Amino acid sequence: MIWERFSGHTKAACVLHDLYGHRVQVAFLPAYAPEVNVVEQGWGQTKYGELAYFIPEHVDDLAQAVAHSLRAKPRRPALLRF
Repeated sequence: MIWERFSGHTKAACVLHDLYGHRVQVAFLPAYAPEVNVVEQGWGQTKYGELAYFIPEHVDDLAQAVAHSLRAKPRRPALLRF
């Protein structure tokens, strides 16, 4: 498994190691490396690109716009390359 250094992931790695020993290997991404984290590529495009100037009238409008943007990512494979 490859995870970012979120504290919950660190705890989960310890639990997995306790349960499965060396059958599960966990590697952590560097502390700040958005260029190698595919999730950051897609989220960054949504947050700072498509929705940068979006002003929703209601939180439901925001949720719908974010969901629409994220669902469209598989149709844009260039965002998933690094």
